[in-house]
Amino acid sequence: MIDLHIHTNNSDGEFDIKTILKMAESKHLKLISFTDHETVGAYKKIEALCPQEYYSGQIITGVEIAFMFNGISMDMLGYNIDINEISNSNILQANKQSDCIYEESIKLNYLLKACEELKIVHSNNLSIKSKNDRANDVICDDILLYKENFSILQELEITNRTTFYRKHCLNSNSPFFISSQNKLPSINEVVETIHKAGGKCFLAHPYVYNVDNIKDYIDNIRNLIDGVECVHREHSNSQINMLINYCNKYNLLKSGGSDFHISSHCLGFGNKGKLPVDYALVSNWL
Repeated sequence: MIDLHIHTNNSDGEFDIKTILKMAESKHLKLISFTDHETVGAYKKIEALCPQEYYSGQIITGVEIAFMFNGISMDMLGYNIDINEISNSNILQANKQSDCIYEESIKLNYLLKACEELKIVHSNNLSIKSKNDRANDVICDDILLYKENFSILQELEITNRTTFYRKHCLNSNSPFFISSQNKLPSINEVVETIHKAGGKCFLAHPYVYNVDNIKDYIDNIRNLIDGVECVHREHSNSQINMLINYCNKYNLLKSGGSDFHISSHCLGFGNKGKLPVDYALVSNWL
């Protein structure tokens, strides 16, 4: 088994590098990649840990970068990247230098007002404590704790961070819509950044997005990317098979991972923990 989509606490993951390495070893994962959002901080720290003391498999460098294409926010996974090269890129430098806490605090206040208008119960002491905190995650985690919110959240189809972000924060018809997402770089900028760092570009979790026909969408960007993340925690077997067949037809590379953030996400598995991510999926390019 492998897992090429793992988030650490260097972005929005729950666990530190050492803990994840131990988890990967216990599951006998052959290959892993830390793919934090807009940062390669995990790789800056990993050498000081002597990772081989905790994990006997292979680690390939990775990152996940958000982009805009045709008015839709999506994510690109970059693998086998040169850490120093991509660290100095305009995209990651902009993320590093911006006042993330200030910007996310503004978003949090906006989302809290939306909750109040919808009569959604929330805690009174919510705040952005680090540059890795995302306002949408902070508010989503909180409102899901209150039983009083069950009915309205069910009606709004808010069941976890992903549904809240994709169905609402990126949806212009939702009271939780955050228009500042339009500040994201274009797909061309992200692809150029990853390729310049010697890496390969994979469209992350295609079926997570609110797109009517994901095949048509991929058709439009097929000549820009190197591959597609076929196996993912939120992809069903039929969706996984469709993406694998699509990649085979158009000679695109394939990847897979759990998109691991928290303990309930099954490291090394797709399809809600039912399907192991097989090394054979990536053996032709790794």
